[in-house]
Parts: sequence; C-alpha cells; structure tokens
Amino acid sequence: MELLAHSARYGYPEQSYKEHASEVMRMAELFASGVLPHITFGELFMSSVCTSAEYHDLGKIDTANQKVLSDKPQEKLPVKHEDAGTALLLKNHLPAALSVFSHHSGLPSIGEEREKEHSFRNVNQVSGYEKTVMDITNESLKDYLSKHATEIKNSV
Repeated sequence: MELLAHSARYGYPEQSYKEHASEVMRMAELFASGVLPHITFGELFMSSVCTSAEYHDLGKIDTANQKVLSDKPQEKLPVKHEDAGTALLLKNHLPAALSVFSHHSGLPSIGEEREKEHSFRNVNQVSGYEKTVMDITNESLKDYLSKHATEIKNSV
C-alpha cells in the first residue's frame, strides 16, 4: 500500500507521502537558500529548515492516519501527526522541533510549553483509543522512521 500525505479532495488528487515529503524538502531548501546571504547563523538556519521540512508530516505514516487518508478523506486524522516529528527532533534539534510542532497551530508560548510536564508533546487522548497521541507516537516512532527512510531513500 502506498503511503499517503494527502487525500484526494477539493478537486485535487491524492498525494503520496514520498511525493509530498520530497517536494516540501526541495522547496524548503530552495526558499531558505534565497535568504541565506541575509541572515546570521546560516548553517543552523538551513539545517533547521531542511530538517523540519523532512519530518513535518512523519506522523501521517501512522496506520490509523493512513486508513483515514485512503478511505475517509473528509475525516480528521485521529493521531495528530505533528507529534511524531516533534518527538524525534526535541532532544537534538530544538529549532526544527519547534517548526514541526507549530506547522499547523502556529508558534506556542515557549514559557507556557516549558512549564508543562511533557513540553511540546501532544498528551491528548486519541478518540476511540485508550492512549494519548504521545503514547502512540512513542510506541510507533521507530516504525514511522523505518517507513519514512524507505520512502525518502527511494525518492531522492
């Protein structure tokens, strides 16, 4: 089964995870390169942009999310997909983690997030499950990464 990033809807065809991730990575690098001469910390900036672009939709690989993307395109994804990329990047690449965390919701209050027990993680319970988004992500992250690596390796 081909992994999807977007369902077919609003007159647009479905988009595979491989196609979407590869195109976002390509465009992010292109646009970031354009501003690179005008900023300080250019290496960190490029690394943050490119890394967040690569992992921003990692959680869409989740089995429950793939079922919705392929079978029920009008429904919301049951597992908030931002949590997977955020979880992956939090310890080693905070700027990229913040970009992934906020790529739909907007930037959070850093102070408020840091006061939480699980900063920058989604601890909401998933509808129909007895687990939180964070629990599902923690259990499945290695699987997501394996599938992601296969998709990206075959596209770049």
